[in-house]
Amino acid sequence: MKQKICDYTGFDYKSVYWEQADRRYEDLCDRHSLSALLRKIPTPPEHILDAGCGFGRLFDVYSGYGKTFFLLDYALNLLEQFKKDQNNHTFGLKKVALLNGNFYEIPIGPSKLELVISVRTLHHIDDPNAFFKEVNRILKLHSYFILEIPNKRHLLQIWRFLTRKTKENPFSKKPLYLNDTFINYDPGYIFELLKRNGLTPIRRLNTSFFRIGFLKRFFSPATLAKLDRLFQICFSFLNLAPSIYVLCENRGIAQSN
Repeated sequence: MKQKICDYTGFDYKSVYWEQADRRYEDLCDRHSLSALLRKIPTPPEHILDAGCGFGRLFDVYSGYGKTFFLLDYALNLLEQFKKDQNNHTFGLKKVALLNGNFYEIPIGPSKLELVISVRTLHHIDDPNAFFKEVNRILKLHSYFILEIPNKRHLLQIWRFLTRKTKENPFSKKPLYLNDTFINYDPGYIFELLKRNGLTPIRRLNTSFFRIGFLKRFFSPATLAKLDRLFQICFSFLNLAPSIYVLCENRGIAQSN
């Protein structure tokens, strides 16, 4: 299978997608969820990969946990944006390596890392099994993987299906292709693929419950983010939010793929 690569080269992802579209609420949700799962890792990781780092939006969230950081992205302009934004930042004893590449051929040797993070990238991956196999390869035994899953089985999609506004069944395991490189997944299907590749889910958090236009017009990002944290505590077990964060442990039980 020849995998498709989503290429943001030449696209001002930071300005257009995050700033002009005012996704402050989503950014706060990502930061809280990632921080919460990082705190669940018992031993602080030393070597961390951000797979699909973009312009390094979440670097300040995880940079306090490691000593060496690998930031991987296919778009060179996004890596350059990170360098520009961090120009006056002092890393001290920390090392940062920028890697230009894709998810299916990660330029890191086997069993080198204690943590891989991948946020808002799975919806660009049409072969998640191949990606998870790479994550298993580069992680040390009993190390960790934090993944954000774009959930096709969220409440709004279920409502659209029940009211016949869409024919796409949110309860099937078939990936939902919004276009060639924007895909939503059934969380159960993703959990199965993770386990198949030795990555055992041990924690999960639902987030972005209020990713609805009219709510974002009437309430501040901070207010919605606070409500989101309450819903996260109460309803994460349902897997009905647009984004699902999962913390996995590499337990070395990968089956042949």
